[in-house]
Amino acid sequence: MEYLKSERFPCVKRGKLTWCEGDTFTFRINVTLTSMGAKIADDTGYVYVAEFFDASGKEILAVTEEGNGSGLFAIAFDAPTTSLFPRGRYFYDVHVLCPDGTRITAGNDLPISVV
Repeated sequence: MEYLKSERFPCVKRGKLTWCEGDTFTFRINVTLTSMGAKIADDTGYVYVAEFFDASGKEILAVTEEGNGSGLFAIAFDAPTTSLFPRGRYFYDVHVLCPDGTRITAGNDLPISVV
């Protein structure tokens, strides 16, 4: 008899975010901002945006949070939020809006699998 190795969900493995349908969790992203090679210590004035899309490219969810000095961007996946994601494949992109309005880190489509 062969046993399948179980995974703990939610998890990020090789850049792919995976969770089980109906899971509730907080997804935390630690952002390190730099300018011309120097670390920006305070992210106050910056805005973080995470956009989630289904496999066809239709936006499912967008979350915006202002920098609070910590460089930490947290997204709560509560029951109403996870209900937007039935089993399937999705992708997300996180970008940053600088205080002057410049958009950086766009186009980093990262995979999601809801099992």
